[in-house]
This record gives sequence, C-alpha cells and structure tokens, in this order.
Amino acid sequence: MEKLGILINSTAHVQAAIQLACAARETGKTVEIFLAARGVRILDNMNVSHLSTIGPVWVCSASLEAMGTGHALPLACRLVPPENLSEFLRSCDRHVVF
Repeated sequence: MEKLGILINSTAHVQAAIQLACAARETGKTVEIFLAARGVRILDNMNVSHLSTIGPVWVCSASLEAMGTGHALPLACRLVPPENLSEFLRSCDRHVVF
C-alpha cells in the first residue's frame, strides 16, 4: 500500500492538507502527518483526534517547545525530535508540504 506523507509547517492551508489526507485515505492510501515549525499551532485550535483518524500524527518536539502551544500533547500524537523528519520522509512513497 502506498504511503502519503503530509508535512504541515504552516497554518496557512491546513484545511487543504486535511482534505488531501481524507481523499488519499478514501483511495486506499496510508497517510501520515508530520507537524513542524508553525504547523504545531494547529494543536491549539483543531480537533487533533480527527487528524489521528486519518493516520499517525508526528509532532516535532523542538517546534512544539519553540511555538509554546498552550495545550498538552494529545495522546493520538507521537512527539519526536526534529531528526525524525528525515525518517518520516524516507518512510513515505510520496510527500507534500503545506
């Protein structure tokens, strides 16, 4: 099964990223999401449990610390160091960046 990786490092087009993720799942693709830089801010104002129904959600620990989000990390998310971004990208057949 093909895996699509979605790197969200901004809050500008989050809805488009989610729509793409849902469409990929509907066509039988595996989807994983990586939140980095300002993308971790979506944890403050979005139902992350919805994201986790699409696929695993990786959260960059350095970005989370730097952005100072006000909420505890949801259980559905996997907190990882920045070095894991390369692992994430290598594990995907394709990836897009938002």
